[in-house]
Amino acid sequence: ISQAVTTLGWAFVIGGFVLNSVGFAWVKDPSGGIGIGSLDERDFQREIIRERRKDTEGEKKPPLAAPEIDIANKAQVVSWVEKQQNSGSA
Repeated sequence: ISQAVTTLGWAFVIGGFVLNSVGFAWVKDPSGGIGIGSLDERDFQREIIRERRKDTEGEKKPPLAAPEIDIANKAQVVSWVEKQQNSGSA
């Protein structure tokens, strides 16, 4: 079995080189899996992935949001905030 997996892996790599030399590449198939597409299609897919990463990086949550604190810790946090406000250091 290991020889079959190794052979299949090398065939995939060599096939990628052959496809690349004639202007094609392995691309993600919209229905799932991979397929053969043009280099332009591959580059377009990579650009879309980069844009999605940029969009998700800009939407990072703050380190601590009050609605996400569980009930037991929320009382402690509120108490601490009140103490800080009363002491004038907040």
